[in-house]
Amino acid sequence: MAQRVVDAGVDVSKPWLDVALWPTRETARVSRDATGLNELAAWLTLHDVGRIGIEASGGYERLVIDTLQARGFEVLLLNPLRVRHFAKAKGRLAKHALGLDPRE
Repeated sequence: MAQRVVDAGVDVSKPWLDVALWPTRETARVSRDATGLNELAAWLTLHDVGRIGIEASGGYERLVIDTLQARGFEVLLLNPLRVRHFAKAKGRLAKHALGLDPRE
């Protein structure tokens, strides 16, 4: 029987990490500090996440990537331009602040 892999996408900002799971579409927000990273790792483990994608964001992603990799997660650093081109190809022409949900 095929095993389903749960993927996570992490949107990194200076104060927060916004996380969405696929295919379940569950979401979480944690602070981008040691406490928040511990909460995030526990939440990802609870949901059996197999792979995490993080868009490069001016260096704010480094601590997140290092922490999650140290805990055994497969973390992929994504090129922002390629992520944007993928969104355009899917017809996503604006960010969620303009009314589109990035988890769709």
